[in-house]
Amino acid sequence: MPLNENEKSEFKEFFDHEDFEAEVVSFLNEEGGTIYIGATNNGAGKGVADIGKTMLLISDSPARSHRARLLRVYFDP
Repeated sequence: MPLNENEKSEFKEFFDHEDFEAEVVSFLNEEGGTIYIGATNNGAGKGVADIGKTMLLISDSPARSHRARLLRVYFDP
């Protein structure tokens, strides 16, 4: 995992639908990137409370059709 956010990586401590959609749009306007869910803004792993629920929320996201092609979503255990 990178140590800081940049144009190819974004850290999120938890999944937020609106924030996730905004990041997906941002990455789609560029060359893709990775959203690290369960990581603090300084890149420290925090984990997520319910990985199954978070994955379900992501799979229900309107951005799901682009996610596999341009994005990687990382869950820090």
